[in-house]
Amino acid sequence: MTYVWNPTAPTTRSSGQKLIHDFVQSGDMYGWQKSFPKEIISLYSKNKRFRTTIDVGACYGFMSYPFALHSDRVIAYEPDKHVIPYLKRNMISFSNFTLHPVALDNDNRFDDNYPDINDVDLIKIDVDGAELPILKGMENTIVRNKPVLVVEIMIGRLPHVAENRRACFDYLRKLDYNVVDVRMQDMVLIHKDSNYYENN
Repeated sequence: MTYVWNPTAPTTRSSGQKLIHDFVQSGDMYGWQKSFPKEIISLYSKNKRFRTTIDVGACYGFMSYPFALHSDRVIAYEPDKHVIPYLKRNMISFSNFTLHPVALDNDNRFDDNYPDINDVDLIKIDVDGAELPILKGMENTIVRNKPVLVVEIMIGRLPHVAENRRACFDYLRKLDYNVVDVRMQDMVLIHKDSNYYENN
């Protein structure tokens, strides 16, 4: 079965239309979302901050916002025309944020857009079942940079969900990545050569 990132699918969290600033101030954001970048840096990164972070499926900016606070630059992809105005507004104060208002897929591969990028420390992917073709379209970037990966992989017993999860894990294992942490449905994976293994 082929999975396609559907940018017209309804957004389930209507409160996401609020400014990220409001979430930060009110505490409505998940606690791990606010602390996540610092934790990733301290646990899994060689650097004190990220150089380049790639956010695929940025949505309203729940993760782009804290990533931008701790990264030299954030490259984001978000195709939902209903979400994009809110995302732009939420990220307006960040000069290190670049938005591509399109979907990544077999016809629009990240490796083709940024063929020589060599400073990627983190890739986050949240695309509702379309993870595998996006990962394959970033393979050269992943192999060359060995970044930390944060991939939302749906958990469930439905056959197509289990099939997609198994295919993603099989593919990532071939790239020498292992799961080291799970936050809800977000899997944190690091390469076998990461300095994390040297320190633990």
